[in-house]
Amino acid sequence: MFIRGGLSLVLGVLAFRYLDQGYAIWLLAIWVGIGFIFQGVAATALAIGYQGLPGRGWHIFLGVISVIAGMVVLASPIDAIVVLAMVTGAWLVVIGVCQIVWAFQARNAVQRTERGIDRLAASAAS
Repeated sequence: MFIRGGLSLVLGVLAFRYLDQGYAIWLLAIWVGIGFIFQGVAATALAIGYQGLPGRGWHIFLGVISVIAGMVVLASPIDAIVVLAMVTGAWLVVIGVCQIVWAFQARNAVQRTERGIDRLAASAAS
C-alpha cells in the first residue's frame, strides 16, 4: 500500500503538472496497466499459495487475464485508454439502467408493504 500510495502521489502531481500536454492521459494509462499487473500477480499468487481458496481456479484465471490486460495497456497506453473509456461508458449505461429498474422495483415493494400494513391495521381494528 505504501508503494502504491507513493506512486499515486507522484503520478497525480505529474498529471496535474502536464495536464495541458496530454501526459495526464498517458500517465493514467500507465497507472491502469501497472494496477492490472499488480492485481493479477497478487490474485494468482494468493490462489497458488492457498490451496483451500474457494474458486481457486477462477482466481488463477482472472489473475492471469489481469496480467495480460496490464501488458496490453502498457504496450499501447493511449489506445487502451480509449477502449477503457468506451467500456466504462457502456458499463455506466448498464449500471444506470439497472439502478433505474431497481428503483422502480423498490418503490413497488414499499407500496405493496404499505398496502399490506394498512390491511393488517384495518383487520386488527375490526
